[in-house]
Amino acid sequence: MYNRKTPLHPDKSDHKRGWAVLVVVGPFTGGALHIPFLNLHMSYTNGTMIMIRGKVLPHEVEAFCTCQHICIAHFTHRSLWNSCGIVPL
Repeated sequence: MYNRKTPLHPDKSDHKRGWAVLVVVGPFTGGALHIPFLNLHMSYTNGTMIMIRGKVLPHEVEAFCTCQHICIAHFTHRSLWNSCGIVPL
């Protein structure tokens, strides 16, 4: 995701036991990761990596300033779990 403020959302296509790994890079300021259910605002600055259960915890990226804000999100959709016959514990 490039220069994108993300509204509050759960990761609907992910499995509830799956992890979303978020890596953010760029020379920007602001843009905290907000998880309202946990009343949590996490610093989301250049080089940060955060792992969350995106399906279970709705989250958003707040407004940021200045140049590039790049977020690389790694996740495994529920459909892949199903097609591989993976049954989480």
